[in-house]
Amino acid sequence: MRIFGLICFICALLSTGCEISPEKARTEGFTLYDNGNYEEALPFLEKVFEINSTDPELIVRLAYCRTVINDNPTSAIEILTDSVIQFPDYARTYYELSQIAYQYGPAQKDINIDQALEFSGKAVELAPEDVSILENHANFHMLRGNLDSAYVWYKTANNVAPDQHEIRMRLIQIESILQQRTLLDSLSGIDTIVFRP
Repeated sequence: MRIFGLICFICALLSTGCEISPEKARTEGFTLYDNGNYEEALPFLEKVFEINSTDPELIVRLAYCRTVINDNPTSAIEILTDSVIQFPDYARTYYELSQIAYQYGPAQKDINIDQALEFSGKAVELAPEDVSILENHANFHMLRGNLDSAYVWYKTANNVAPDQHEIRMRLIQIESILQQRTLLDSLSGIDTIVFRP
């Protein structure tokens, strides 16, 4: 199916009487993207972007495809930066920038996480009910070692989507770590322990 879709797209572009409409290209590109077929989605998304670069969701998906396929986020960052200027309130743009900052930032991991936290924080501010954005923000807090903050954000994500098993498992994991830390902190306050036979 993937190869067939790509062949149809190429044929449509090459044939003079069979131009694919931007709406059809967008639909096909989004469907391929949603199914994880990023390489096949890319030419459709590129075609639509050439015609209409004012669709923030298209820009986010195109940026992701460019990053994944080329393993280089430079062109993705360019279009995402332009998108932030055009659509400063579109949360998924900041979500995508957080992913790029973490995965492709400078070699210093803490700097990457800090930049990712800035972008994911903005995304949460704009879309506080989007569970994937909340989970993303919690993940970066966890990676940074901010367990208390990670707990708050996983709890928020769990309240939004209590049926998400993975979020619930992370929440339980952090609760356990925090309980152990509290116990260790309380034991460290004891100067001496007297054992009586």
